Amino acid sequence: MAVRRRKSIKFTTLMQKKLLIIFMIVMTLLIVLSVVIIRINASKGYEYSKAVYDNFNYSSRTIPARRGDITDRNGTVIAYSSKVYNLIIDAKVLLSDATYREPTVEALLQYFDLDEKELNDYIDDNAKSKESGGKIDSYKRMLSELTDKDIEEFTNKMNEKNSLIKGVWFEDEYKRIYPYSSFACDLMGFASNANGGELGIENNYNDELSGTDGRIYGYINDSSYEANRRNAINGNTVVSTIDYTIQNIIEQAIKDFNDEYGSKSTSVIVADPNTMEILGMADYPVFDLNNPRDLTSIYSAEELEAFTDDEFKDALYKVWSNYCVSSIYEPGSVFKAFTIAEALDEKKADLKDVYTCDGKGVYNSSTILCHGGVGHGDLTLSGALTESCNDALMQISMMLGAKTFCRYLDDYKFGSKTGIDLPGEENGLLIEESTMMDVDLATNSFGQNLNVTMAQMVATFASLINGGYYYQPHVVKQILSESGEPVKTINPTLVTQTVSSDTSHTMREMMRAVVDYGTGGYVHMDGYSIGGKTGTAEKAGRDKTEYVISFMGFAPAENPEVLVYVVIDTPDCEEYNTSWSAQVLARAIMEKLLPYMGIQPDNADYDADIYLDADKLDKKVVKPEINANPASNPAQTPSESDAQPDDDNDTADKPDNEDETPADTSGQDETPAETPGQDETPAAKQQE
Repeated sequence: MAVRRRKSIKFTTLMQKKLLIIFMIVMTLLIVLSVVIIRINASKGYEYSKAVYDNFNYSSRTIPARRGDITDRNGTVIAYSSKVYNLIIDAKVLLSDATYREPTVEALLQYFDLDEKELNDYIDDNAKSKESGGKIDSYKRMLSELTDKDIEEFTNKMNEKNSLIKGVWFEDEYKRIYPYSSFACDLMGFASNANGGELGIENNYNDELSGTDGRIYGYINDSSYEANRRNAINGNTVVSTIDYTIQNIIEQAIKDFNDEYGSKSTSVIVADPNTMEILGMADYPVFDLNNPRDLTSIYSAEELEAFTDDEFKDALYKVWSNYCVSSIYEPGSVFKAFTIAEALDEKKADLKDVYTCDGKGVYNSSTILCHGGVGHGDLTLSGALTESCNDALMQISMMLGAKTFCRYLDDYKFGSKTGIDLPGEENGLLIEESTMMDVDLATNSFGQNLNVTMAQMVATFASLINGGYYYQPHVVKQILSESGEPVKTINPTLVTQTVSSDTSHTMREMMRAVVDYGTGGYVHMDGYSIGGKTGTAEKAGRDKTEYVISFMGFAPAENPEVLVYVVIDTPDCEEYNTSWSAQVLARAIMEKLLPYMGIQPDNADYDADIYLDADKLDKKVVKPEINANPASNPAQTPSESDAQPDDDNDTADKPDNEDETPADTSGQDETPAETPGQDETPAAKQQE
């Protein structure tokens, strides 16, 4: 059978022309249509899009990040965030069907403490707006910080099959919880959802703690919900250097002291002198971190009622301020340790030197008394520190000279921030070398007429006893991810070396003698080797009614593991003008602190090179003949009347149960000195 072949079609020239014309017409129409669409989209695209999307409900909800925990060095959680819920009403959904309103309102009033009139007024206002073609509110927060238990019954009711409860949802949020209320309040600071971290660790490590919020968003119509989700990234955990037990010991001792005596403020720092990790830091008075604006524990209802807005803000600032880093004061005789260390390091003083204290020194026409003018007689270098002799220290400062003295102040980092990882740190105030007169140098030598912070004092004092190494103080040791993996470790930061290791060794031994034989006698504990230095500074005004009292102590004396610094502003006790009150508090802390840290009584012997008996030595230092020196800056010359710089002229008795009695220092009840005209120096001006 023959196969018929299909006849092939041949495009004639005419046909090709027709096809080309048709193609060109189609392309022209497409181009014209595209241009029209582009023009419409450019001029009215938003209106058309809005018309389409108006038929949908747009939903956008934040997924809050959980703020990271703060723990002590051993993992005890001292701040965390707990999930809570905000009750939200969406009037657009609630009014989308007439059958929704009654059951929804009834359930809300049944399970929550809502104002019925306020709820119905809100719905009515939106209903009227809907009728008039106005905007309908889709977000109204009615209640905040509800717990799972608070919303459980309502949620179960809302999720029942065929439930007509509509237009209600619960917005996730986190509430910051401080389980121990005022525990370490000045160190911790607090956080709010609105402002993040405020004060303390919460503020300084806000970026690490905050995390990043997520979001879920999309359009909803009656048949579908197209959602996009970006998950939240929770905050990291901040591991602090503080020890929960040590902090508790400090805070309880401060509370007991103020319950019995009282003060304007009481502050304590406990640190590891070999790393400058802060093991505890506390102030008095305290505030509740869960309710930081509540001052009812400090002021009476009548006092709070009488406050103006500005006065209330000032009161909050005073309570929230961390005295340990944000307040400056004159350190008093604790500062003598720094002056003596300088002299030893510069070979300007020797343990066998003997100084004669006749009860006063005259500098730039100002007479500066020692212990109310009662002279100590002959003292060794160690004896000068042990007896806290102003006259000997002034003589030593003159041997150093202003240039060397100021260089050491710079090495000690006084006058500049330590860099501690807390907000609000102050610099302190110093007299510059170019304007320093002999009277300034003399008073600076025993801690008057210059201002410091507690953080500065602790960091620098640690260098005197740890071999001479100045470490930057810090309150955080590690950052952990949410899963517990290390993100960052904060290692001790060595900044500089302030004195030689030999000088450091000598200072440890000399300051042990202060506790065993001198002004620090109340802190002496049988069997323990404890070193320290007392301090009493008359506050600006020099009216002999207000003093800053302090004690710096460490143990064991030979190989220090812990440093305790106590500062009390205006103690309300009989011995308000001696270092007794600070020693009482320091001893109360150390009696519990040392056993907890595993520091046992050691009964260690003294270094044979520490000389306390001046009568056995014949190497006397000639008192400098500088009494008639003119002032280098007449405008700052103190008045010609006698001056009595402040000092801790006390030799504290040991408790009754101690066998040893400190050396007799009768007549040294430490009448702190004053310097008429001192309030004309830069430091005093600022303090006023």
